[in-house]
Amino acid sequence: MIETIQMAAQASDFVNSFGASTGFSLFWAICAIGGGMLGAGIGGNWAFVMTGFSVFLGFGIAATTGSDIGLTYLAFGPVFGPHVCFASAVAAHAYAGRKGLLGDKKGKDIDTSPAGFGDPTMLWIGAAFGLGGYLVERCIRLIPWFGSNTDTVALTVFLSAFVTRLVFGKTPIFNWTSKLTDKESWLRWQEKPSQWITIGVMASLMAGGLSLTVAYLLPAVNPETAKVLELNAQALPFGISAITILMLILGFKIPVTHHITITAGLAAMVWFPVVGHNLILALVAAVVFGVMAAGLAEVAQRLMYARGDTHIDPPAASIWLSHTIVCALALLF
Repeated sequence: MIETIQMAAQASDFVNSFGASTGFSLFWAICAIGGGMLGAGIGGNWAFVMTGFSVFLGFGIAATTGSDIGLTYLAFGPVFGPHVCFASAVAAHAYAGRKGLLGDKKGKDIDTSPAGFGDPTMLWIGAAFGLGGYLVERCIRLIPWFGSNTDTVALTVFLSAFVTRLVFGKTPIFNWTSKLTDKESWLRWQEKPSQWITIGVMASLMAGGLSLTVAYLLPAVNPETAKVLELNAQALPFGISAITILMLILGFKIPVTHHITITAGLAAMVWFPVVGHNLILALVAAVVFGVMAAGLAEVAQRLMYARGDTHIDPPAASIWLSHTIVCALALLF
């Protein structure tokens, strides 16, 4: 066990020696090329499911070693970071849609694995967007206040989708619709206020409670490990939501909640000290902001997704904006 811990610590030091934890890293940039190619090969939703599993692996590594390498490098870095792996897949899907390979859903079909078309161009597109995703995310981090108070990964996914539509799409980025058809709809069972509000409340209670449980356990671990777990507590319910996307791929009509759970988990942690470390009030904050995130995703789908021919991710649009709102409002108290 001691040898394992020492090896993990050495691995973390090795990766961080390339500047990965603080700024640009040539090592991580090169690896992001591979991560992008991987995402383009397996497809967007499949890549995102792998992000979910990676979150759990990352938490396991953090809990046993005190290292955040499983989260920063694997789950949210150049391997399965959505800004690298998922965003690159979205670009590959858009290219396939432009060539007429994805049928009626065009470039919005992010379940099909692009590698199956046998066109290496899609993989190279993924590689380019993987590298681009890494570079953009690092640049966003450098923006004063905003870079440390938004979800840089989600914002990069969002911006990458803009570029994807401009390059491979034929429809405008913004095109509001109040009436959705079956063909246009993102999630038919999650578009009415009664639906997304209910889902938002329930998912937020789960996420807020889980994140606060992580906070409750912090005194039981060493300070180094506690810091890693506290900074990433909201990622745990997010990981659960990401894994459930597997059921969506397989055809089950399940709630899509990762934009809700990561926002609610973050709100619970950020507002916990603001409300005097009151668990119930922290849960209330989680629900309020989680429902807000659910509503923002619905606005995003009607504004940018429904009438588009490429995938602009409603959850990503919601996550970065919700994260910023949660942090900005907390500063007022």
